[in-house]
Amino acid sequence: MNTLLLVYLALFFGGGIGFWIVREVMMMQAGTKLSAGDKIQRTMWSRTGLKWGEMSRMWGVHRQFFPQSSLRFWYKALWVFTILWMFFGLSLLRH
Repeated sequence: MNTLLLVYLALFFGGGIGFWIVREVMMMQAGTKLSAGDKIQRTMWSRTGLKWGEMSRMWGVHRQFFPQSSLRFWYKALWVFTILWMFFGLSLLRH
């Protein structure tokens, strides 16, 4: 039981860290294309760690300047994986 719990937690936190890393790489790439005054603003008081509207602005800048990048796919995929694992991975712990 303890081993399954550790596997569950490792995959859950791994997914969370994964989409955080992908978001940071996307922000760095988008930041290279923005001027100093237009940089994406961060804050510690929101769910995403960005000021209001900055996530969608970063997403648009990244899509505009890096249209072939697979980072946007991996960001969405990691969110879906983590949420599904959070709910359906618990069934492993019941058995």
